[in-house]
Amino acid sequence: MLWIKKHNTSKGISQGIWYESDE
Repeated sequence: MLWIKKHNTSKGISQGIWYESDE
């Protein structure tokens, strides 16, 4: 399990979100 920083631009604003990934 790794913590990956994903960018969410759905609102036009780049936000770094940490989420769990099995990769």
